[in-house]
Amino acid sequence: AAAATAATTSAAPAAPAANTTAPAPGAASAGKSRPVLAQFKVLTYNLLADKYATGGYHGYCPAQHLEWGGRSARLAAELAAYDADIVCLQEVEDRVFADELQPWFRARGLAGTYLARQS
Repeated sequence: AAAATAATTSAAPAAPAANTTAPAPGAASAGKSRPVLAQFKVLTYNLLADKYATGGYHGYCPAQHLEWGGRSARLAAELAAYDADIVCLQEVEDRVFADELQPWFRARGLAGTYLARQS
């Protein structure tokens, strides 16, 4: 299973409120205004692919923090805590995306795309 990038976005981005405006820079006294831009949060996160976590590269780290079974719940909780609108993940294995991440994101109203690493 190759490491890859997965990206998720809100299924239905919130539309800005109707007629929401702010003064244009330097034009407040002239009565001109510009639309207020919507804000959103973007998160990028490296999951550490299992093949790298268990390949002996991280001998300094306790085993319970490297095994996917121990990491997946903590990672899900951390991703949820960030409450991002757009999530970009690195080192995602296809099985993990299909079996765990895609259902987790769908349950939160997010849509995801898996892109296998290009060599």
